[in-house]
Amino acid sequence: MAKILHILDNLGLGGAQIVVKSILESNSSRHNNILYVLRKTADSITVYSERIYFASSARKFSYPSIRKLKRIIIENEIEIVHCHLFKSVTIGILLKRILKKRISLIIHEHGNILEVDGSSKLTTLSYGMIIRLNKKIISKIISITNLTTKALIEKTKIEKYKIIQLPNFVNLSTFSETKPNEREVQRNIFGFTDSDFVIGFAARLVARKGWEDFIRAAVYLSNDTSYKFLIAGSGEDESKLKKLILSENLIDNVKYIGFFEDMKNFYASLDCFVIPSHWEPMGITELEAQASGIPVVASNVEGLNEIVTDSVDALLFEAQNYEDMAHKIQQLKENPLLKKTLINEGYKNAEKYSLQQNLKILDSIYNNVTINHV
Repeated sequence: MAKILHILDNLGLGGAQIVVKSILESNSSRHNNILYVLRKTADSITVYSERIYFASSARKFSYPSIRKLKRIIIENEIEIVHCHLFKSVTIGILLKRILKKRISLIIHEHGNILEVDGSSKLTTLSYGMIIRLNKKIISKIISITNLTTKALIEKTKIEKYKIIQLPNFVNLSTFSETKPNEREVQRNIFGFTDSDFVIGFAARLVARKGWEDFIRAAVYLSNDTSYKFLIAGSGEDESKLKKLILSENLIDNVKYIGFFEDMKNFYASLDCFVIPSHWEPMGITELEAQASGIPVVASNVEGLNEIVTDSVDALLFEAQNYEDMAHKIQQLKENPLLKKTLINEGYKNAEKYSLQQNLKILDSIYNNVTINHV
């Protein structure tokens, strides 16, 4: 049974964090997983595990973190260091160079190879260059989609055999079809009636997630008061979001609830879920919504359109086209048969990305790396 140390930049709500949370909380994983978080943030998800360490420094890079991680690796006889997101990858490479053959290094590519959110183009270029310069000491890179795999090969020149494609996964025991009584209770909590058609959006509030397009679609549909919009998330654009809701007189149509960790109950209140990203490495919310029995409307971009299929298990619209988004939402409201079909096919699609199935693949990756390390 391999002993694995996961290194993660922070526990903010995002795809990488949900993946790590799922791994740490899974009883089926045969491996001994430990998590080290490089910094705390104001909004953090809860990971139910006793094997979590937090950096004492608020800085992203600090000598004490390197020293503490080295001690954790030695004391716990760690065999594999599994790194998630840019800062963690940099720390992992430093540890590998310090400890040499003591550990194997796995990098989990969640999309930083495309762009490091909230950073300059130079930072994104630096990330690719760091991997390129250190590719010889990397055992495996886990890539979540064809999109990220192509970018890795192009930008880092890493050998294709070192890349293993493993998409994000959804915990079907957590996210399951919403029961009518659960829907009624949750809608009442948010102040929605049974006659409302509730459209949800949940993501970090940064430009590329398309939150502004979502608001523009709400404006476009505002003549019909039965359309209600529910937004969850936090981020650098939070104040811009609030100002736009006010300036467009959407107080009665749009409800913003900020950082919201209880996504199961979030989905329970919805009639459809929208992902308006301008680009997306893969995402995970589309699978959570589908597993919850909520039809998905998403932008037709690489990464997303690898996971959901237009007019089969989701409706896709042209990215950054809020009118097209609004029309797809209208289709769902006006065509109950279409909505039912998307719900049924969506659940079948989510089953293909189940946590249990994908943990088996992850286990085989760990076992393979451990055998080769020995």
